Amino acid sequence: MFIDFYANFDRILLSDNSIWFGGKMRDDIYKQTAAHALDVQPRKWKEVQKIGNRATIHQGQIYRSGGRDTTFMPSFRTVTDMDKEEYFSVLAGGPSDRRFSKWYCSDLDNWIAGRYKLITPDPNQTKYSFK
Repeated sequence: MFIDFYANFDRILLSDNSIWFGGKMRDDIYKQTAAHALDVQPRKWKEVQKIGNRATIHQGQIYRSGGRDTTFMPSFRTVTDMDKEEYFSVLAGGPSDRRFSKWYCSDLDNWIAGRYKLITPDPNQTKYSFK
């Protein structure tokens, strides 16, 4: 849904002076927002985290855009435990975006049945530290 509105977001957020800014200049709003974000003290895990929300990964939407009803849904689902170097995935649409390709919906049965592929890194792959 967001992609349909990029132009509007760009027009509003990149404008120096927008009615959405309540009479303030864009740079002042951005500075105020950044200062506020940097002033927030981090909370310990489990104080604010929840499983799922209105934008949980597997949700889709039906909405009206350009005078017509339209919809979307995610085609890639991933499940991971951040403590392990692995994840499970399924790609409902398959690896091809070509409607008549045999690979277009090759993983759909797995998606429907909840069967996932286990993805792990190559043990010979170079590991990089982010510290």
